[in-house]
Amino acid sequence: MRNCYKLALILATATMTTWAQREQQSGQSSEGPRYVVIDLGTLGGGFSNSFGLNERDQVGGGSTLPDGTSRAFLWSAGTGMQPLGALHGGTNSSASGPNANDLVAIISDSNVQDPYHENFCGFGPAFVCVAGFWNNGTLTELPGLVPISNQGGNNMQNTQANNHGQIAGYVENGVLDAACQSGTPGLHFDFEAVLWNGDSQPRVLNPLPGDTVGFALSINEAGRVVGGSGSCADTPLFPVALSPHAVLWDVNGRAVPIPGLGGTRLNSATSINGLDEVAGVSSLPGDITVHAYLWSGHMARPRDLGTIPGDSSSAPAALGALNNRGEVVGESCATTDPFGDLFSGACRAFLWRDNSMMDLNSLVSPGGNPSNLYMILGFGINDRGAVTGWAFTPGGEVHAFLAKPCEAKGQRGCTNF
Repeated sequence: MRNCYKLALILATATMTTWAQREQQSGQSSEGPRYVVIDLGTLGGGFSNSFGLNERDQVGGGSTLPDGTSRAFLWSAGTGMQPLGALHGGTNSSASGPNANDLVAIISDSNVQDPYHENFCGFGPAFVCVAGFWNNGTLTELPGLVPISNQGGNNMQNTQANNHGQIAGYVENGVLDAACQSGTPGLHFDFEAVLWNGDSQPRVLNPLPGDTVGFALSINEAGRVVGGSGSCADTPLFPVALSPHAVLWDVNGRAVPIPGLGGTRLNSATSINGLDEVAGVSSLPGDITVHAYLWSGHMARPRDLGTIPGDSSSAPAALGALNNRGEVVGESCATTDPFGDLFSGACRAFLWRDNSMMDLNSLVSPGGNPSNLYMILGFGINDRGAVTGWAFTPGGEVHAFLAKPCEAKGQRGCTNF
């Protein structure tokens, strides 16, 4: 999902009229928790986004610098937004949410030219995309399935690290496949879902029988992984990784199919929590629109989480969008396409809890949003209920935010607690 990075930069400034209308609609309060919202700012540029947080409300993501390049960051209340550097001589990078030990999964372009110009990182098509992690000031590069070279077929992405240092992701395997152009214009090679154990070689997580490619989006503390699989023709990676078949890989790497909501076009598992509950997104019968769902192994069919009242589609975020309390965050949209329309002004961040999907904007405590952000996507939620994600500023920029629940009387910004 981190390939949305450049798309946000292009579309953010074209949304102000619709954004203002949606903000007015969201101003009415709803039953539910109350939040204060923090604008995490940028590293000097006009854009930032976040991809997760840990239980100490530390946030990982990417931000532009004054020169327009992007850099992975780790944000905390004490230090603010800290740049984490880039890998393999690269210029651009982005980070996922940190684990409990401050290990942050990172993707970066490199200084190795990609002869196929695949733009696997989303930073631009010129260079090979590499994966690694940052921990206590040190960057470590992870190996792929094909050695880094200028021959092509060696791009990779990682998505999430658990507290044991296991990291999920997906990697090209060097197999040229003409069908890839149908699923992802510009893509030339098949790709595999993988699991890195520390800094060792990636372990391939095989797709479901009959499928040829796969991707992994989330991992829990037991080492169970979720994502999707399909053919290269029907499993697009950019700007969002989507698949026709949702998959759970057990601790032995066995691929278990996850049922969808009745459609045939799309079914992707995006997040897994410590209880082996899975959040995902599936097309509905007729394949016109999609909804977020929640599933666990005892269920014959996932639970359709629906939409915010009045909307047409919804999708959970990837990585850590589901906590151990069964709460889910993502986006709910007035249109039928939550992926292509995220930055159109038609979408708003949702919180699903207590059997209800709520507009996160409507849950802000009076006076608890001093930057006047409009939250369009909840990307991560921890077990305390703190949410991070992406928001529009009044000036039309996209910034990362942290929404902290009101937990104590007198908490700053919690005027109605």
